[in-house]
Parts: sequence; structure tokens; C-alpha cells
Amino acid sequence: MPQSRLLIPESQWRRMGRVWRTGRAVWRNARVVWREFRWPILVFAVAVFGGGWLYGELLVQAGEERLPYFDLPYTMLALMILETPDEIPREPELVAFWYVMPVVAAYVAGRGVFDFIRLFFNPDARRTSWEEAVASTYRQHVIVLGVGHLGLRVVRALHQMGVDVVAIDRSLDPESGAEVARMKIPLIVNDGRLASTLETAGIRKAQALIVCTSNDHMNLEVTMRARDLNKGLRIVVRMWDARLNEQIRGFMHVDAVLSTTNLAAPSFAGYALGVEITQTLEIDGVPYSMIRMKVAPGSFLDGTTVGAAQRAHDMDIVLLSQNDHVDVHPMANKMINSGDTLAIFARHDKITAVIDARLDLEPGAAASTPRDVIARNHVIVLGVGHLGLRVVRELDKMGVGVVAIDRRIVPERGAELERMGVPLVGHDGRLVSTLEAAGIHQAQALIVCTSDDHLNLEVTMHARDLNPRLRIVLRKWEDQLKEQIRHFFNVEAVLSATNLAAPLFACHALGIEITQTLEINDVAYSMIHMEVAPGSFLDGATVGVVQHEHDMDIVLLGQNSHVDVHPPAEARIKAGDTLVVFAHHNKITDVVARNQRQRFKTV
Repeated sequence: MPQSRLLIPESQWRRMGRVWRTGRAVWRNARVVWREFRWPILVFAVAVFGGGWLYGELLVQAGEERLPYFDLPYTMLALMILETPDEIPREPELVAFWYVMPVVAAYVAGRGVFDFIRLFFNPDARRTSWEEAVASTYRQHVIVLGVGHLGLRVVRALHQMGVDVVAIDRSLDPESGAEVARMKIPLIVNDGRLASTLETAGIRKAQALIVCTSNDHMNLEVTMRARDLNKGLRIVVRMWDARLNEQIRGFMHVDAVLSTTNLAAPSFAGYALGVEITQTLEIDGVPYSMIRMKVAPGSFLDGTTVGAAQRAHDMDIVLLSQNDHVDVHPMANKMINSGDTLAIFARHDKITAVIDARLDLEPGAAASTPRDVIARNHVIVLGVGHLGLRVVRELDKMGVGVVAIDRRIVPERGAELERMGVPLVGHDGRLVSTLEAAGIHQAQALIVCTSDDHLNLEVTMHARDLNPRLRIVLRKWEDQLKEQIRHFFNVEAVLSATNLAAPLFACHALGIEITQTLEINDVAYSMIHMEVAPGSFLDGATVGVVQHEHDMDIVLLGQNSHVDVHPPAEARIKAGDTLVVFAHHNKITDVVARNQRQRFKTV
């Protein structure tokens, strides 16, 4: 099942980085203390050390014996607390110290105690002041605006990758606030549309801004203001309405305009068909995808070799699992048998063709089912909202028959279903009669993707009773009880759109693309699209050497607008090249971190 974790494995540089971050945290805390209490501290230091030196010089001029320099600060402290070190001198300039030092002590104590009491008895002010002070010390950090269901998961992903993060949210629920505090991430509690809020978060010194509230208009307003404040800032924006994506990217120089539902829809559709499909990676305007699938008996892959399948179908088999043995970058002469698990990378249209061939469907044939006829072996999509409509689109593109269920559907979405020829059952999906009207007994799969966890669970229970063999994919907003639901109700997958999308938001902010993980034999694998940084461990190496030494598969190499899928081992990698890399998830995140660290060094 796709996971949202981006964990960097333990390594020497990682341990050194943790020590360095701890040292920076201590320095930041010192700066915060200085910011809050700088005037009392400054006055106290000048009075003790500067006043002590001056007192000693005046004593010598008065004909007294010079006091040791290390005794002079103690003398000033004694005068402050009204403990006279010796007899009162006759000289008026020395007598003045006896009266001035207690006043200085009263000011320092009064001002310091006042600030302390103000902060102690006003926790909101204390927390806000502290968070803002810490945020002011950050450089090359990522700002996440909107710490809701998606934003919190984006913050987690960035934090786990070792990236400095500052969060902004006007009103955060206590549970999310507690998690942000546990991660020691500064939280600016204010309206993110205000320039002052963005300035407080360090917008001018940040490397990226991720705007991920659920309000498109607010996201657009923040994006415009942020671009005015920092022309070179990398900006990633969440947008529900995809109609203006290209205009936003072009006019506002935004690096990525992303939709959680668009990113997650392929996974929902793939699981309904018994495969795992990643989000597409767009390279030079061409979309590429990766799938995990089991080879069916008698399929076009059964009995062929890895090399023959790659040549015949213009794809790259990046992983072959046979009898619990997993081979990343399998040899060309390796034989593929039914029951084997494959991970395949190719152009997105080739991936959908592989799915069509696996299902033994002619592309588009099943999608033309008349509205009054319920197809067999179809997929039912319950809940045609933002996510559900995009899932229907994905299935329709794959040529899979679909029946939709939604009690209240907006006219625009209903019209699109009509254009795709998708039958719509407009009744309550919790009713057995509604599920039967949608052909639950003849369906191969049910995707339950409303935004109501309780409704989704209720539908799942009814559907399992009606069809014990049905493949069920369930959407769940909250992360609790996912494994229990999978086990007790025999559910194919329990997915969260925000969990699937969060790593992509995080990595786009760092200038890379990463797919959600594929789990094979309980081991997580991922794929990234990245640019090679000058001087990184990849710069100057050959494809074969990198694959052998780092146990990964370079499935695509882009050089000077030329894209090579499954590049030869002797091809040399240079700074600025585009790579798509497949490997264990921990190796992928290590590659990201090492390449990212080199980018910071060269900035």
C-alpha cells in the first residue's frame, strides 16, 4: 500500500547533520533569549563590566591602591545588592556608584521580571513571541501555509527529510498543534494573506513556499503576495479547480500547481483493478508512470524474458519478484512466469495498454456501456466528488466499465459522466437496493470515496455482505484503524488522498518529483525525477556504476532534450541531466538528501 513516509536512512552525514542541527537549535534559543531580554542584559553587562573598569580607574586617580580587574565586577554586584565592600569613599564621583548601582539593579530586575511575568501569564503571547523569534533565525527553509489535513502531512514529510520548516496557520486544532510542537517546528499563528505574516515567517530568506489550504481564492492571493516579496522563491500551490493551472504557473512563475485528488486518483483506480499505479511524472511534456502488478497465467508477459518484454513493449521492468526473491534491475535474460510480481516504468499510455492487456479488454470497449444496461466485471465508484470524478476519468481512460453512485451530484459533473457514457445511480449508496441497482453482484470492484469516513465504512460492510469476492478500495481521511479495516473487512486498500499527495508537495518544494511508494514483499520502493546537482555523487559517473554501487535502477536519462528510457550502462551522467531513479525507498530518500545537500553547497 502506498505510504507517505519519507525516511532518510541512518548514515554518517545524517548523524553529523543531527548534531549540527542541535547546535543550531541551541544558538537559536540563545538568540531568542537575547531578543526578549536584550535591554536588561545589555544594561546589566555594561554596568557590571564597564562600570567596574571605570570605578577601578577612578580609585587609582583618587590615590587608592588599584584593585585586581577580576574583583571589579564583584564590587559592582555588591553595590547593586547594597552590600558595601569597604568604607564609603570621600570622592563624589566614587560615591555616585554607591547610589547609581542599586538603581541599575532595580531597573534590570524590574524590566526582566516584568517581561517574564508578561510571558508567563500570557501563554499565547509567550508562544507566539517565541515561535516568531525562532522563525526569524531560519535560512533556506520551507514555509508551509495551511496546516490542515494535507498541510500537516507535508510538514511531516519535510521534517523527516531533515528540511527546516516554518508553518503558518490562523487557527490550528489542538492535536495538530501538539504534533507541530513535538517536531519543534515554529508556528506563526496569523493570517497568511498578510505581508507581515509572511515576513515574520522569513519569506525573503526561504527557499520555498507550499500553499496548501483548502481555499483556492486564498491560495491564489497568498501566491501573488509571496511572489511580490521574493521573486526567486520556489512556490508550490494546491488548487482544487484545475482550469487555471497553466495560467497560474505561467503568470505567477509558480513551480507546481497540484491537486491532491488528481495525484491520488490513479492509485484508487489501480487498486480497483488489482494493480498499483503511481502518479505520472511529466518529462519534456511526456507523462510517464510506474505500476506494480502480478503476472496473470497466459498473459503477454507469461513465459517471456525481461529483455524481450522491454524491447517489444518499449518499457523498463525495474523490479522482478519471484518466490519471495526481489531483483531490482533484473537481468535481460531473466524469465518471467505467471504469479511473478513486476514493477514496470513506461510512458503513461504504455502503462494503460499493459493494464488493458492484463484485463483482456479492448481500449474503450467497456466504457461505452449503455446507460440502462449494467455491465459485468465493471467498477462501481461511490461518491462523485472532487476525488471520485477523477477516479472515474482514470478508469475511463483505461477502458474499464464504470457505474457511478451519488445521491446529490452537481450538474457539471453529471454532464461529464454523460459525455463519458458512465451510468449514474442517483440514490443513497448506503442502501442495499442502490448497490444492487449498480450491479454489485456482477462488479469486479467497488471504490468508496466520499469525504465521510463513517458513510464509507457503512457502505463497505454492506458491499462485503452482498459480494464476498468483491475487490474494495476505501477512502479514509483519518489514519487510525486502517490495518484493522483491511483485515476485518478483507479490503484491498484503505487510502488517504492527502497521505498519497503529501510527499509530492514536499518534494516539489525541493525541486524534485517523487512517486508514492510501492510495497513488494513488505519492502517499500519509490521512484524520483530529479536534476543532477553539480559536484554531487552522480555527476560524472556512468549509469552502470551508479546502479551497481548504489543498488538502484536508472530508468530514464534526459540529456540536452533527448530522453532515453532504460539508458545503456556506459552512458555518463552530468550535472544538469534529468534522471528517473527506482530503488528501495530508503535509498531513494538518501539520494534526494545527498543531491539536495550538494545543491545548497553550490547556491
